[in-house]
Amino acid sequence: MRSYQVTPVPFAQIPSPRTQGETRAESDPVMMPKLRLSVVIPTLDEAGAVAGAIRSALAAGATEVIVADGGSRDGTTAIAAVQGASVVRAPRGRGPQLNAGAAAARGDALCFLHADGRLAPAAGASIRKILNDPSIIGGNFRPHFGRSAHGRFLAALYHVIRRLRIYYGDSAIFCRTDAFWAVGGFPAYPLMEDLAFVHRLHRRGRMAYLQVPVFASPRRWQQGGIAQVWASWLVIQSLYFLRISPQRLALLYRQIR
Repeated sequence: MRSYQVTPVPFAQIPSPRTQGETRAESDPVMMPKLRLSVVIPTLDEAGAVAGAIRSALAAGATEVIVADGGSRDGTTAIAAVQGASVVRAPRGRGPQLNAGAAAARGDALCFLHADGRLAPAAGASIRKILNDPSIIGGNFRPHFGRSAHGRFLAALYHVIRRLRIYYGDSAIFCRTDAFWAVGGFPAYPLMEDLAFVHRLHRRGRMAYLQVPVFASPRRWQQGGIAQVWASWLVIQSLYFLRISPQRLALLYRQIR
């Protein structure tokens, strides 16, 4: 793999009170260089975003970056290769793509990053420090959706529901590689695969909530219309927790990119 000079993108720390029962890493963690970290990025026509995601992962200290592509036609894979990522082809669908990326990874730990997401420079060191505790098998970061009023509201909501063990792929879920395979990876659901995955991990062991931010794109909310996306989100979340199958829920879901 080629070596590239990467300029870290500054991220503002998001202050918050400590919550009893949650495990957190400090913003200046000690680097644990022996732990190899693989960042897996699923893509489908993400030519405009994937380079930034890869650069952020490398700047955060990833040992390798793997782009799991579901059939892009816009040059996504060529851009990923130029940026220093390994590219694997996978059946279209976030769960199958993430599983294919994990299968190609050589790291001791896996971090799953959306193509429009950005890791903070301290992310890799934070993962290495927290996984130095053998009782912790994974975790996620605190998402930041920008400075708009709606973005700040989303970030606050995500922080609250995290206490209920509800969090998603846009918070950059990470875990030990052996824990990933022990829980069977991501289910091949058409949606809600990330929530099902983290619930599997919680049943397996302790999950950390790191206060280092991850920048999560608000584009789905902006492009689909805030009111419409909120309505869709609330309906699907409610039905999912009523044990309606993800396959049936997919019939109600309008894909917004």
